[in-house]
Amino acid sequence: MVKIYKSLENGICEIEEILSGSWINMINPNKEEVTKISNKLNVPIEFITAALDANEKPRVEIEDDVKLIIVDIPTIDTDMPEYEAYSTFPMSIIVVNDIIITVCTHNTSILNEIFGGKVKDIKTNFKNRFVFRILIRVAQRFLLYLSKIEQTSNKIEKQLNETLKNKELLQLLALSKSLIYFKASLKSNEAILRKIMRGRILKLYEEDKELLEDASIEVAQAIDMASSYAEILKATMETYSSVVSNNLNIIMKVLAIITIVMTVPEIIFGFYGMNVSSLPLSQYSWFPIVISLVGGLLIWGILKTVKFHK
Repeated sequence: MVKIYKSLENGICEIEEILSGSWINMINPNKEEVTKISNKLNVPIEFITAALDANEKPRVEIEDDVKLIIVDIPTIDTDMPEYEAYSTFPMSIIVVNDIIITVCTHNTSILNEIFGGKVKDIKTNFKNRFVFRILIRVAQRFLLYLSKIEQTSNKIEKQLNETLKNKELLQLLALSKSLIYFKASLKSNEAILRKIMRGRILKLYEEDKELLEDASIEVAQAIDMASSYAEILKATMETYSSVVSNNLNIIMKVLAIITIVMTVPEIIFGFYGMNVSSLPLSQYSWFPIVISLVGGLLIWGILKTVKFHK
């Protein structure tokens, strides 16, 4: 899908033809669409298709007058609908002359908010500033999802304090994996911002520098948050793992005590059930029961003395 937008008097509007100062948004484009844009704007095909590879890493590349910036953007992971999880995928920002091209594999709310008019003071004809606004929105979306991860983890901790369930533990694992993805992507995005701030990729004006500094600050804050939450989740999961292990040890001790205590009656009734005539008081049916009770209580007393059951 390819859509073209341009800032007009009434905001960002969709247009039919590529004009000066327009923005081309490509969502999972097919070969025909890629070839058409490549030929019309003289953009290398590999620049357009780069973000279509889910394993593409954030990077910056320049060929002639065409500049490629690839960053990771956060998204809700739909592969595990039963759990709240997040992941990232690459997005390309291509600057060619006075045209901006964005390419990604599927729709993202970050770009939807821009052409939907929810982002103020943004104009497609100011190409550099437009790119920096996108980078700020990416950083802010990371912060938003990190806040949701914190809220979810706090909620799960309260549930686990009441009862230990596999579902909650698996949810913590999903959040922990999300934080790992976020940390890796944020560090890569931070490196991209540093390269842009040198002014060699895009020309920087004073206001542009402020926008980049804001984006860098928010990315650094997101990295700190992701690291802190990851450590907290790791400690939480280790704590609950220790609790589960401790509960299992207690159960095993109880079963061991029951087994030891029940062994005494089994031995006594085994002897008296072999029809051996020389056993003492074998003519009384109540005698094995009494001996079993006394032996069981004696074993219990010994175990209690050595505090085996604690």
